Amino acid sequence: MPMQQGLLVFPDDPPSYCEVGLGKFEPVIKKEEPQGGTVSCHNPLGQNIITCRHPYRNEFVEEVGGLTLDAKLSTQIEELPFYIPVLDISSSQESKVPSFLPTVGVTLKDIILGGAKQIAGTYHEDAAISFRDSILSFKGFSGKNVILFLTGTDTLIETAWHRREPCKFFETIGNMGFWAVGGMNFSVFEGECAFSQALNQKRSLFSSHLIEENNVQAIPHVYAINQHHIERWAEWFLLNPSVKLFTINCQMQKSDHDISQVVTTVKILLRKFPYLHVLLQGFRFNEIYQFGSLIHRIHFADKMPVKCAYARTEILIDKSSGKLSNVEKSTKSKKYLLRNNITNRCMFLESLRNKILQRTYNNI
Repeated sequence: MPMQQGLLVFPDDPPSYCEVGLGKFEPVIKKEEPQGGTVSCHNPLGQNIITCRHPYRNEFVEEVGGLTLDAKLSTQIEELPFYIPVLDISSSQESKVPSFLPTVGVTLKDIILGGAKQIAGTYHEDAAISFRDSILSFKGFSGKNVILFLTGTDTLIETAWHRREPCKFFETIGNMGFWAVGGMNFSVFEGECAFSQALNQKRSLFSSHLIEENNVQAIPHVYAINQHHIERWAEWFLLNPSVKLFTINCQMQKSDHDISQVVTTVKILLRKFPYLHVLLQGFRFNEIYQFGSLIHRIHFADKMPVKCAYARTEILIDKSSGKLSNVEKSTKSKKYLLRNNITNRCMFLESLRNKILQRTYNNI
């Protein structure tokens, strides 16, 4: 495929292939915003994203009330533990979560049936969506505040969104008893059309609005990959001062560059709004030192204890170094491993946070 100035060029692409650069979406999207580089805006079938040149782009914009981040939220979540284990169907049936942890999480794929299925390693839309209405009765959720993270594969999220009305998606999760629900994690990737990025950010915020409309505490999902995005979210927080908590799904952020983007976004927003806290899902513990003194306003959620238990791996804390270590091929029961792994991961994080804070204060 031919390349031109670092951009993918398709045979039917005109020179000004991205309409963002023409200023068509100002003032929301500035024409100088990054307009791509790896993905063509010629995408008439809407594969993965809706670009500036999609034939029905206006319909997608209209369904969320425009591109401006103007959906208001009033949820006030101010108390949250620093660590939240995320369970799934099997682990929530297997064992109770230690009593000292008041809050647990669960993700989209564990509360619904259908929506997407895996065929030959690729996810495809499935015919129908139904709900595991009784999931919060499982022992792992007993007596806990349960946060639903609307994260998962793009196929699953898009299918749930497009079929939200026939399956009464938001109404149903509103009746299931969740303590709070995070906004839908629509993808925002570098190299894609700035229009698609803005649309997905608005769709995510609008999903939080629909969550609140169904009488559940909503946690807006914020993801920003450049200064323009951060500025738009900062303007939104300025107009929604009652919101004290936002979330970011970090499970796809593996490279140093991607992790740096998350760190930058978090630092700018927390410094600008001293009352804000953030809940990071799937952020790597060995990178949290980058947050410095802001660490006391950052909360972490992950499935690592569950994944290790399934792999028959026991998480331990080395008494001499204080670091985590794993014992593989454990013969201990899965029930034991789940409780042990959750406890030790939480204890390690608490120790790490304290060390970071102490180091920061010593350097002042």
